[in-house]
Amino acid sequence: ETITSQRPARIVPLPMMNIGIGLHHEGDSITYNNTDWNIIRAAYPTLKLTHFFNANIYYLPGVDDPTRALITAEWMSNKHAQDEAAFHIHPWTQIIAAAGITFRDVPSYADGVTPDGSGYSVVLPAYPKADFETLVTFCLDTFENQGFVRPAAFVAGGWLMDADRWEALRDAGVLTDCSKVPSSLTAAAFGAFRY
Repeated sequence: ETITSQRPARIVPLPMMNIGIGLHHEGDSITYNNTDWNIIRAAYPTLKLTHFFNANIYYLPGVDDPTRALITAEWMSNKHAQDEAAFHIHPWTQIIAAAGITFRDVPSYADGVTPDGSGYSVVLPAYPKADFETLVTFCLDTFENQGFVRPAAFVAGGWLMDADRWEALRDAGVLTDCSKVPSSLTAAAFGAFRY
């Protein structure tokens, strides 16, 4: 049996929603595989791609000014008008040294206790707030000096953040953080869990 309504159908407009895809460039190599980027771009040519670049690529051993220019030019030549250049920090040893702050090798998100001499898996809250502020400003300045619009979006390596890091990002003019919500803010609702 079919039930019909006596009222005319009404279309309710939904609020505008922006959907985009974030691609992380980890900062450990000046070459990266564009396969995923190209597949996504071919399937969805108007979709906004947010590229989370790690400024560490500009400070890798052997990367000189001409190579830095090539790194930037490669991305700029492939970007579409709707794409966004954002930034991503894994505290690699090179970017930490270039920023002039003291390197820390623990805790890492691998297990929390095993030192990570590369810095890749070291959680950003391992760095004091003042050091993180220095690092953020250094990364933003690096991108701007390489010809990027100063990034306004961010994601933390391992997606791990805390209130001090959010405050530092806000103070630096970053508008969007795509990192995971820290367990300290969710513990009351969901119970404690390890990163």
